[in-house]
Amino acid sequence: MDMKTPGEKMPPMPPMDAGGPPPMDGPPGPPDGDFAPFGLQEKVDHLNWPGEAPAEESYDISGELEADVVILGGGNAGLQVALAAAEEGASVIVVEKKSAEKMTWTGEQIGSYNSEFLTKLGFGNYDLDEIVEEYCKCGNYYVNRTLINRYVKKSGEMLDHLLSLVPPTSNMLDPDQCNVHCKEPGTKYPYIRGGYKTWAGTLQFRGDLVTTYGVRYRVNQFSRLPELMGYAYDKTVELGAKWLHGCQAELVTKADGRATGLIVKDAEGKYLRVKANKGVVLSTGSFT
Repeated sequence: MDMKTPGEKMPPMPPMDAGGPPPMDGPPGPPDGDFAPFGLQEKVDHLNWPGEAPAEESYDISGELEADVVILGGGNAGLQVALAAAEEGASVIVVEKKSAEKMTWTGEQIGSYNSEFLTKLGFGNYDLDEIVEEYCKCGNYYVNRTLINRYVKKSGEMLDHLLSLVPPTSNMLDPDQCNVHCKEPGTKYPYIRGGYKTWAGTLQFRGDLVTTYGVRYRVNQFSRLPELMGYAYDKTVELGAKWLHGCQAELVTKADGRATGLIVKDAEGKYLRVKANKGVVLSTGSFT
């Protein structure tokens, strides 16, 4: 980070609307893909480090598969996309680089607001518009308000649906197996500190280690989140989703500016064409 000499002025921040927060239909930051006004376009162009995409014809295709929805990456996010699409009756193919034997999901908690599960425990009935506003404030209003609004107002429903997949034979939702990340009992929400608000809404699946104060451990050492994701995985298979384990995408195929599928390489080094009739979802994390 460059240090400024005494008396030297810091560069000005991008202008904000004088009238306060931006309207609900859009943030004041740069529109998607338009970084030129902020002098960043050249830097963004350099992110295309792989260079030009290879031509589809350069691959020796050994087989083809087809589905309504093709998902690249079956982690925490991709799995939920597969579940939602399959439940809506779509045919689904998930391309996942991990083998079926090594498949797992990393993490130990899920954040949500106003789920029935947490509301019954005393963490709910929040003003969701107030939460959306706080997220936007924390991002200095240079955020995608529509996306934040959707997350905040759909997350409770998502959590309740996911927990409904836990079989009655499992004890993972017992009080000694999961807990809510919160302040001490009796705290009223929103809790305000330093001018910022927070709400208790994170359910932690820490198994036998419900509190980790002063304890160092690797992620997933005690977590039962992979078990929960496993129930969701089984449900996708039950609904007909096809998982291509041990496969890695080589190319996103396109036509008329629209993604139409993937070319993937399987564990044996053979190339497959996977066609998407309705859509391709990139869910690989990092740069997608």
